[in-house]
Amino acid sequence: MNRTALLSAGLSILLALPATAADFETAPTLQASDVLAAELLSSDNHQVEPAVTSDGLLNHYTIHSSYGDVTAVSTATAIERIHEYGAIAKLEAMKNSKVFTSAVKSGALKVVDGAKNLVTSPIKTVSGTVSGVAKMFQRVGNSAFSRTPADSEDGRLKAVFGYTAVKREYAAKLGVDPYSDNPILQQHLDDVAWTAFAGGIATTVAFSAVPGAAGAVTTTTRTTSTALKADLRLAPLDLEKRNRDILSGMDINEEIRETFLKSEAYTPALKTYITNSLSSLGSVAGRQDALMTALLTDAHDVADYRQRQLALYADYHVRQAPLSRFVRARGGSALLAESSAGEIILAAPMDHVSWTSDIGRAFLAEQFNPIFSERKKVLWITGSASPLARQELAALGWKVVENAGAAADKATP
Repeated sequence: MNRTALLSAGLSILLALPATAADFETAPTLQASDVLAAELLSSDNHQVEPAVTSDGLLNHYTIHSSYGDVTAVSTATAIERIHEYGAIAKLEAMKNSKVFTSAVKSGALKVVDGAKNLVTSPIKTVSGTVSGVAKMFQRVGNSAFSRTPADSEDGRLKAVFGYTAVKREYAAKLGVDPYSDNPILQQHLDDVAWTAFAGGIATTVAFSAVPGAAGAVTTTTRTTSTALKADLRLAPLDLEKRNRDILSGMDINEEIRETFLKSEAYTPALKTYITNSLSSLGSVAGRQDALMTALLTDAHDVADYRQRQLALYADYHVRQAPLSRFVRARGGSALLAESSAGEIILAAPMDHVSWTSDIGRAFLAEQFNPIFSERKKVLWITGSASPLARQELAALGWKVVENAGAAADKATP
């Protein structure tokens, strides 16, 4: 199943039902200037391709840069990528600074000679996604401990662990996710972290070599205002322990909890954000159902979608109206919530909803779900809906709330 179809399934099971209202529409091509704030469209480090394609739910962006081009699925991810280009520029400046070039010339990198060979790819040490980027670093480390290492192997292992700690520290100071699946960011973080670790370059010295680097790049798109901050400087295993401790206090089956914590579909960062959101939902019933829905993930953009959706539910619960429980749509692939007033809420981080055949049939199919019987239904989306989508959803009894939650008419840094 392709990603667009899977996200459509995130609304409901797709059933081959005939259209009962108007004809379906084709997902549009949008203009980046109509979606992003002007200051996000271009800078010294990047330029967003003017044409933005839509799959009927999420926008797909291409972002150009002299450092390399990247694609981004969803507006929120595009904003993160733009921030990351600012961080890349700072990392590039560090690599070219006197303190770093001197470390390279002195042969300091020989200290970690062979350490990189313990990791098949620098990107694979940190991303942990099933979309092809890589597996989490600690799994590589764990495999290395399948037998007692020789002294030389032990030294290389220590180098790898030391380098990853430095890498997380640099990412934190730059305000980016050390587990980002942006390969360009990962390569620059790796280059700087290896040199800094091998050369014994203090973080304060590295950042002082590039005035304004620390704190110059921040990202606030990952979590809503209600989500707890995540200290991603912690090692992956420490984050796992933290998340386990928090989830253990909820009414969640141990097997489901451990399956989530060991899932390679989510990076340590995404697991932490999901844990934070579930925690901020307090006594809302059905948080196990929410976690089970999150496990129905086999692609990075779907994992990203599910994490953002839980953050949006947490934001709704705290800032809009209390939720009483989560309910899973038929087939379990969609996560709905019931408010304390008895309304059915579908909160979703969608950029632009079009009444395509997949999406339209999904909503038509869900009309047979008994939980909707005589209930008010609210579709709470962070983006917009086409006129036809609003019309057809209204005919099915849905109230559509656009630019919902923490989102604004135009995304800003």
